[in-house]
Amino acid sequence: MKILFLVYHGLSNYSGISKKILEQVKGLEENGHEVHLCTYIVEENGHRKRIIDNQEIEDLGTGIMAKLKKDVAIVPYWAI
Repeated sequence: MKILFLVYHGLSNYSGISKKILEQVKGLEENGHEVHLCTYIVEENGHRKRIIDNQEIEDLGTGIMAKLKKDVAIVPYWAI
């Protein structure tokens, strides 16, 4: 089974929530599933980006429209 695990914030080494998410991904993989982790980050310059498996797939830009785009469906990348 292919799984896209969506996270609407960046992951941090210091966050308990991030550690829990990564353990869930690991558990799914250990049970035979193909898991792709999609995170959402805001860079220092204000650009909002969607990342899948540490690869940038979409730069949503800056400002209010970028904030709204984050809730729109994943780009047509999901042909993994």
